[in-house]
Amino acid sequence: MLAVVSNAYGSPDVLEYKQLPKPTPLNGEVLLQVHAAGIHAGTPLIAAGIPWVMRLALGGLRAPPPDSIAGTEVAGKVVAIGSNVKTLKVGDAVFGEIVLTSRRGGFAEFVCLPETSLAIKPSNISFTKAAALPVSGQTALTAVRDAGAVKAGQKVLINGSSGGVGPYALQIAKALGAVVTAVCSTRNVEAAKALGADCVMDYATTNFTENESEKYDVVVDIAGNHPLSAVRKVMEPKGTYLSVGGSPSTFWSRMFTLMFSKIWSSQSLLMVISTPSKQLLDDLRVLVEEGKVMPQVERTYGLAETRDAVHYVADGHARGKVVIVVVPDK
Repeated sequence: MLAVVSNAYGSPDVLEYKQLPKPTPLNGEVLLQVHAAGIHAGTPLIAAGIPWVMRLALGGLRAPPPDSIAGTEVAGKVVAIGSNVKTLKVGDAVFGEIVLTSRRGGFAEFVCLPETSLAIKPSNISFTKAAALPVSGQTALTAVRDAGAVKAGQKVLINGSSGGVGPYALQIAKALGAVVTAVCSTRNVEAAKALGADCVMDYATTNFTENESEKYDVVVDIAGNHPLSAVRKVMEPKGTYLSVGGSPSTFWSRMFTLMFSKIWSSQSLLMVISTPSKQLLDDLRVLVEEGKVMPQVERTYGLAETRDAVHYVADGHARGKVVIVVVPDK
């Protein structure tokens, strides 16, 4: 089979397109024919081995294990099953997230995965759109619904409403009945409005932290481009701040700031790290099939063009999800 692999840490240029043996499913696994694989903001960081501690999960400090296949979100069809597979069968259309430690990613024609990491694909969308759901969708659902506990009527601000996680966070907050303010760049203003934002701020002309008369119950901070002290001034006294994403270079400083701020703050200050689960995937499927959430795919690339696709995401200009199409949608 053809796959995109990594044998060194670095820029997306380290990704190689090569032939590998087709895998065989083990106990509890299924063999998936990959139709599409999503790219998220973390994909270039995984290729680079940043932050350094991530290399422990990837299985190599100086370099990843030989021919580690990239790609952590995938959609496709089950073409074979291993022993003791209980919930899936050959022919099922599924989507899911691949854990970093497996080193068997979705940028390939086939991949073997535990059945527990997959869920039935939403029936009303293509494989391409389904591949845009797993990582970004689960992260947004964990942040907005679970950590943020957003309720109808609450005022929610999403700092970074474009890209991968942002559009999902916006749609999920609206589905929960919140009044949503989206912060994004000029070129993404109309897209945020189209997704249902009640108010859209262009960060090129407006600094949301300067209007202290406007208070928010929940702030979902994806961009991470303002000091926590400034953001807290536009939050309700019992409000919730959710750090989702941000630069890896500031990961530890943000984490320690949040930890120590909790000591004297009446506000809930949290760093959101999503743990993938079949339940989250099933919940996303329901939201999509009910028409409350829809993946926003900006660009697609072929498997042989994966390096270019990851470069595009690494440049930080993606307005929606970028997806690798292995088998074109019919």
